[in-house]
Amino acid sequence: MLLPGPGLRRAREDTTPRSSCAASQLPGNDDEWPRSIGKAVCVLDAAVLLEAGWKDMVHEVWTAIIPEEEALKRIMDRDGLSEEAAQNRLQSQMTNSQRVEPAHVVLCTLWEPAVTRKQVEKAWALLQERMSQDQSQ
Repeated sequence: MLLPGPGLRRAREDTTPRSSCAASQLPGNDDEWPRSIGKAVCVLDAAVLLEAGWKDMVHEVWTAIIPEEEALKRIMDRDGLSEEAAQNRLQSQMTNSQRVEPAHVVLCTLWEPAVTRKQVEKAWALLQERMSQDQSQ
C-alpha cells in the first residue's frame, strides 16, 4: 500500500530499473494525489513486489498464502502441468515463510472466494482504523 507523502516521493525518486516502471505510473503531486481524487490509499497490485525488492516503496505489504499441496494442485489444474513440473515451478518461487516474514497482513486463499473476500474486508477495515488513529495523533 502506498499512502500520500514520503512513500510516493521515494518511489518516484528511485530510478533503478526494478522500480522505474512502477514509479513512472505515479502521478506528480505527492501531497494532492490520491486525496485529490477522493482516495486515501493507493493499492499496488504487484505479484512480485517482494521478489523485485519493492517492499521499501510501500507502507504495508499484504500477501496471500496457501499450503504447498494446494498450490501444487492449483498449478497442475490451471496450467495442465505434471506434478514434477508444478513442483519445479513452486520451488522457483518464494516460500510461504518468506512471504509472511515481511508482510503486515497475511491472507489465506485456501477456501472459497467468499471467505477470502471476508478476510480482505476485515483487513481493509483494520487498515482504515489504523489510518484514523494515525491522523488523530
